[in-house]
Amino acid sequence: MKKTILIIIISIVSLIVVLLLASLFRSLYVKSTIETKTHNVSDTYNHINIETTIVDINIYKSNDGTNKVTTKENNSFKFDVSVSNGTLFIKEVDNRKFYDRIFSFGEYKVNLYLALDVIESILINGATGDVTVEKGLVFNTASIQNTTGDIEFSSNVLKSMNIKNTTGDVEVEDNNTFCDIEIKTTTGDVDITDVNCSSLKVSLTTGDVDLSSVIVTKDITVNSTTGDISFDGIDGANIYITVTTGDVEGTILTSKFFVAESTTGKVNVPHTREGGDCIIKTTTGNIFVKYK
Repeated sequence: MKKTILIIIISIVSLIVVLLLASLFRSLYVKSTIETKTHNVSDTYNHINIETTIVDINIYKSNDGTNKVTTKENNSFKFDVSVSNGTLFIKEVDNRKFYDRIFSFGEYKVNLYLALDVIESILINGATGDVTVEKGLVFNTASIQNTTGDIEFSSNVLKSMNIKNTTGDVEVEDNNTFCDIEIKTTTGDVDITDVNCSSLKVSLTTGDVDLSSVIVTKDITVNSTTGDISFDGIDGANIYITVTTGDVEGTILTSKFFVAESTTGKVNVPHTREGGDCIIKTTTGNIFVKYK
């Protein structure tokens, strides 16, 4: 009996070692075959549609006045870049074998360089990978949906920004165009810095929320299950914060009518009764808010 168990253990360990070695060799092979390819975009477009699965996406303001896409790809994993009916499409062409899908850890990437002054819309559907939109661009609308990866957005949006992420951090900064911003995430932190917008809605399950120098003409709404919420120098017509487990702490700029409730925790807020609503509720956690 003991001999049989030992044989089983040795077999399992051997299988694990083989899989790890295969993974290493496949990873090294994939990386060795990846090359950078440039796709020049000469056709006119004002909309952008990007669909990827395991790719990091970086979007930059073009520094030479040309619109182009650079990709890191190989023979089994390529990108199709095309313009149709005023929309720039960037899509994967995935011809990998099943074992490449299991053991492939290549650094596939899409870098998009934009020379347009204002882009009507950008839509990004990703699965596993980071999404970064650098400073210097202007979009009328922006929508990003991702499963696993961080999202960083640092350009201006004129009308609406919608970000949905399952696992990963979301960071928005330097947006001063008074758009409506909505951010939803399951697991990950949300950081918003130096933003002027029309309305702000943040909802998440697990993660911290940090707002710094955020000015909203309409309402700020933050709903969280588990995580701390902190803010510094924020303001809105009304502020609504609800969290199940976590502390709420920060500073606001103008007078509010405060209603603060904590089932288990300390509460210390201004006693002012003028201005818009500032309603803060937590089940387990402290609430400390003051004027800046």
